[in-house]
Amino acid sequence: MKIKPYSLIVIFYFLFPYFLFSQDSIQPKKETLTPVSVKNNEGNSLDTINLKPAAVFLYGDTLFLVNAPLGKTSTEQRAENISNKLKSISKVYDQSKDTIYLKQGNDFINIMYNDQVAYVLTTNDSKRHDNTSLSQLANKQMNLLREALESKTTNLTLKEKLTLAGYFLISLLGLIVFLKLVQWVFKIIVNRLSKYERKILN
Repeated sequence: MKIKPYSLIVIFYFLFPYFLFSQDSIQPKKETLTPVSVKNNEGNSLDTINLKPAAVFLYGDTLFLVNAPLGKTSTEQRAENISNKLKSISKVYDQSKDTIYLKQGNDFINIMYNDQVAYVLTTNDSKRHDNTSLSQLANKQMNLLREALESKTTNLTLKEKLTLAGYFLISLLGLIVFLKLVQWVFKIIVNRLSKYERKILN
């Protein structure tokens, strides 16, 4: 049977809406948001949405936050490394002899302790601090570190005060024992001299 052209038009007219409806019923592929990213010092993209700040501790208090990894070192590990380094510095820091200063690089700044690198700040760190410039961030953290180290020379913790008190008591007891020993030796010498003198006189 030969199908007339107008019959095809009628069939198309009724089937076309159904075709559109079936297309609309197909769920579109859910789009994923592209995270805002920066690049590390190796040029690799970093997912900054998933980055969480990690605290750097000194004397049991939070000194500042680390907001970006460095190379293959995670944010948490980097903060722990800095905390350990600053802790070792604090044990030997002498305000009258030691210096904390900045050493500028191409896209990084070294926070220096005398001729040693205490830790490194990069442009990724400044981007994660409300777009603070690298030099501003470095100066801020350097001042925080200096203040913490210098205040420690006068503000001792309870544990350190008790330790110093213990050392003082031990030293005092040692001195008392030494004086008693000297007194005992002196007494022996005096007694022997007295006996010797009596023998001579007799």
